[in-house]
Amino acid sequence: MNNKREHVTSSEIMERLEVVGRVFSEDGTYRPNELTFTLIEGRSITLGEIVCIKHPKLENTYVFYQVIDIPLRRKVKVYEEDLVRVNQPIEDPERNYPRAYAIQIGYIDPSSNEVKPLLEHIKPLCEVYRPTPQMIEKLLRPRSDRVYVSVGKIYPKLENELYLDLNVLLRQGLLIIGGVGTGKTTTMITMIITVLEECIKNNLKPHLLIIDKDGEYGCEELKSTAELAGGYICIPVDKVGFVETFTNPDALHKRLLEVTGIHPSSKLARELKSIVQQIFVNNRVVKLSEELFQEIMSKVHPGLKNELRGRLKVAKEVLLEISPTIEYSIDDVIELISNKAVVHIDCSTAETWDQVLRVIASLLDSIYVRALQDKSFGCLIVIDEVHFYAPEKGMFKPASEALHERMRNTLIGKIATTGARNGVVLFVTTQRLSLVAKTLSTQVGQNLIVHRVEDVDLERLKEIAGSELVGAIRLLPRGYALVKATANPMGRPMIVKMYPKARPLSTATTCLSRWRGNV
Repeated sequence: MNNKREHVTSSEIMERLEVVGRVFSEDGTYRPNELTFTLIEGRSITLGEIVCIKHPKLENTYVFYQVIDIPLRRKVKVYEEDLVRVNQPIEDPERNYPRAYAIQIGYIDPSSNEVKPLLEHIKPLCEVYRPTPQMIEKLLRPRSDRVYVSVGKIYPKLENELYLDLNVLLRQGLLIIGGVGTGKTTTMITMIITVLEECIKNNLKPHLLIIDKDGEYGCEELKSTAELAGGYICIPVDKVGFVETFTNPDALHKRLLEVTGIHPSSKLARELKSIVQQIFVNNRVVKLSEELFQEIMSKVHPGLKNELRGRLKVAKEVLLEISPTIEYSIDDVIELISNKAVVHIDCSTAETWDQVLRVIASLLDSIYVRALQDKSFGCLIVIDEVHFYAPEKGMFKPASEALHERMRNTLIGKIATTGARNGVVLFVTTQRLSLVAKTLSTQVGQNLIVHRVEDVDLERLKEIAGSELVGAIRLLPRGYALVKATANPMGRPMIVKMYPKARPLSTATTCLSRWRGNV
């Protein structure tokens, strides 16, 4: 494969560029951030298309814009409506003036290869060009020292792939939204495979944890790519024993009061709080374990020992019970994450959602702590249908409120807020954005891939991404998505056609496929 760039002169570029119109403002005002142009006769333009003008000062440099509206202005005659009313219109196409409005993307700075905004005057009546696919490709991947992942081909021409900067994605996270059957899980699986492929190409050693609500991510394409990237293992959630971990004394004290039944205002509760605070003096993280209960007993006042011993015995039976089906501890799973490319937790095997949240909350807590303590440990956490884990309070509660509160504290208070800077980042999907805790959706919503969603979820989407997207999202057909991402070097929302690299396992087990006897 020849990686040498083709040398193209300025005059050759000019010959390749199609002039589609000229900048024209009816009120005589010209601004660099927005472009109004009238199309040349015989030319056409489509919504979302990218156009460009010459930079007013830099040679061989073009400023790119994205078309956001394509109105047609017609010079009106006073009698025209009367003719329309009697169904005798005079079409007279010579009075039609196709126009387009476009918003600035920026230009590629020759000195840094970064996309920068034009902050100076543009020339009135200057030519507007349709850039070549090669020019758009350079705009989409401006820096050769970055790793980019493709998310699909840009509508309407489908000539160029839209790329996201992996460095930015792994600093900010990703939120994929879509109603049932719109393709959001397919998009996430494709993103995972693409990330793994880019890691293989660039000699990176990825570590992903997939938290799979319905057991849909175990497709062969993902598994085989993960094996090439460093290894794959699927673990049923009911095979994992959970250990509760705490990073502050108040949370541990509250939990001990819950399971021991000690009244919060009693003398025994005050004694227990004092002991817990002593324990945290020398420990950043405390696990509920046999050793912890022994340490508490060793520090308790002699006059309270007998009463506390009975209470702690009951608590140990509740908290430290180990099921005979357990095959992995939380520490075992953490070790697998650090040694393999993908650890896939299948949550569909759990008897109750409480069981899932106990395991996942303990696991995420431990991952966060490991990342704080070990600067070489980094993990991308993929959560399918995140509203089942961290729902907005008072709207949706598939498990006990105490467990959801713990998950919110972990996902929002730790991972979504400060996880990325400490090597832990979230990629999440949801079919019901309105049910996701607002703080969580806002934190990971800097990079959005949106399929069609319910109207009630569009309102929440406006809060995250602005109202500009809503009209387009209502019209998206299956297989298309709107991408608004700071990881997109162009910085503009784009409609893309998705090209799946794999599909969730559920697509092979539909009602129709069962009727056909294909299962």
